[in-house]
Amino acid sequence: MRLDAPPPHRVPPSRQVGPRDANGLEILDGAACRRLLAQGQLGRVGISVNALPAILPVHYAMLDDDIIFRTAAGSKVEAAIAGQVAAFEIDAHDNQTHCGWSVLVQGIASIVTAPDDLRRCEALHVPRWLPSPETNHIRIPTKDVRGRRLTHIPVRDLHAVRCCTARA
Repeated sequence: MRLDAPPPHRVPPSRQVGPRDANGLEILDGAACRRLLAQGQLGRVGISVNALPAILPVHYAMLDDDIIFRTAAGSKVEAAIAGQVAAFEIDAHDNQTHCGWSVLVQGIASIVTAPDDLRRCEALHVPRWLPSPETNHIRIPTKDVRGRRLTHIPVRDLHAVRCCTARA
């Protein structure tokens, strides 16, 4: 199991879980995704740099329903200044049980500038990936959030799951 993410929720094969997608993954609702986000500390932010995708690790915390991370000047700050759409992802997995989950957030990145919000961000004590005297707090709202959970599905049941979740 990875040490940088919350442990995956183990679901016994006989227990009914939420709705599944066409691949047999459990679809997590927004509330479940936000609970998983609230438990984490390390995620990956995806931005566009020179029209190419860049995925960068960041420590983060939640402020209300928004993702907050700190960074020095650079590509993440430039993306926030430009109001670019950013992706944010966390996940966890267990190699022994082949179970895990993933949460993806997509939203407009912005720099936190309001004094009250900045004080609240500072109170979170989000560590920087690398130490630097310059710090910007970046916010990504979780309005567009989705997640999936992979639970153990016996091979004999996999075909039934795919058949039951396929769209006509």
